[in-house]
Amino acid sequence: TTDSDKILDTVKSRSFQLFFEPVSVDDMVPHLKKVCDQEKIVYEDEALRYIAQASEGSIRDALNNIERVRLMESTISVKSVFAILGGIHDMQIIELFGIM
Repeated sequence: TTDSDKILDTVKSRSFQLFFEPVSVDDMVPHLKKVCDQEKIVYEDEALRYIAQASEGSIRDALNNIERVRLMESTISVKSVFAILGGIHDMQIIELFGIM
């Protein structure tokens, strides 16, 4: 589990805890590409980068996010990632400031 507060103290005292460092976005993206290629999932590189950033260093969360997007869209695109996970593309923010 990632939430050690939910474990009873008697179980915790008999357990071995491992702490993992978050995986960097640069290390995660190639892994996500490999998974998508093996599963024949069509993707945009930039979309996988946004998924990796949203996952905050967790491969498990990144794979879950890929599944969430794939359930709703046939292609993992930047547009579909933002629609499913929330967010806004940097270019839209730049355009917004240009309007003001």
